[in-house]
Amino acid sequence: MTRTEYLEKLREQLHCFSSDMQEEILEDYNRHFDEGLANGKSEEEIIAELGSIEDMVEELKQTQPEDTVSPQNQSSSYDGAYRTIQLEGGPANVIVQLSEDNRIHIHYENNGNETLQQKYRFFQYEQDGNLYAGVQDTGVQLQNNKETKRFRLFGIPLFSYESAPNPLGNITLTVKLPKETPALVVKNGSGNVQISGLTFRTLHTVAGSGDTKLNRILCEQMECRTGSGNISFADILFADAKMHTGSGNISGSSSDGKPAGTLSGQTGSGNIRIHSAFGNCYLQTGSGNISYHSPHSLQDAALQTGSGNISVMVNQTEGLEAGVKTGSGNVRICWKEDTPCTVKSGTFTFGNGETKLRTNTGSGNVEIIAR
Repeated sequence: MTRTEYLEKLREQLHCFSSDMQEEILEDYNRHFDEGLANGKSEEEIIAELGSIEDMVEELKQTQPEDTVSPQNQSSSYDGAYRTIQLEGGPANVIVQLSEDNRIHIHYENNGNETLQQKYRFFQYEQDGNLYAGVQDTGVQLQNNKETKRFRLFGIPLFSYESAPNPLGNITLTVKLPKETPALVVKNGSGNVQISGLTFRTLHTVAGSGDTKLNRILCEQMECRTGSGNISFADILFADAKMHTGSGNISGSSSDGKPAGTLSGQTGSGNIRIHSAFGNCYLQTGSGNISYHSPHSLQDAALQTGSGNISVMVNQTEGLEAGVKTGSGNVRICWKEDTPCTVKSGTFTFGNGETKLRTNTGSGNVEIIAR
């Protein structure tokens, strides 16, 4: 093992301590390496002298005051600029919002009983220009703990999570970021994720059973996944966004009606309800209903459900090319002020056909209104 590898392993093991203590310990170890090398020792000899990192960390936990190792409430602030902020909430509710002073602030609060406080600890560290923070499971067994489920999204194993909410208390991780943050990654188990008022190049969220809420966000690339929770958004702009949930609903709206980029939304059995403008929109659900209202003309849209109904309204369009397909349902199309027409499956063109719309349902009804 080299010096770099040893210090990286040490940094990983210091997650449960405060950032000040982490830096103090790392500085001390670096000093030991510098002095040893100056005296002609090899890196391997110095590592042998320093001994086991795990043993040192356990001994340090026993000698430090309780609030230094695992406080019920802990706050940290950072001035640096990071390539990526990565948060691992586990069972915690994660709230990400705008910082008032352009610094990064992280506040951990565990208001559960003693068992819950022992089971989960706050960690934080910086590595390779990235900032990591979140909730760490210590392995302590909880009372009344339910079985752990492994979730598969469209056949792909993603993560495991507890099948019932923890009755012993709540954990919250509140993070305040500068207005423009390059990249944010949030990984959660059973808690909710709420992000508002920020600008990113990339945003990636993964949750087990909690809900994901996005509000007033500007982002180039966005991907949100949840096992059984709902995904909702309001007033977000993006170049490309992907939203996937196993059994939850997907819903969103925009108050200003500004056209965004491309949205891909997919749910196993939930409903999809969108009132917002996109350049392209692709929505799919296994058995739920789809309702899509675009305040502006869009270029291309494809909506598909196994057995639900599909309802589409497109405003300010000069043309519509509608490809509709249903197994046993009815199809109704209304173009401008013309009399609504009832049709069967097929492709129908109105005006200059600029909006390309494809709908497909197994047994539901389809209604399309274009103005």
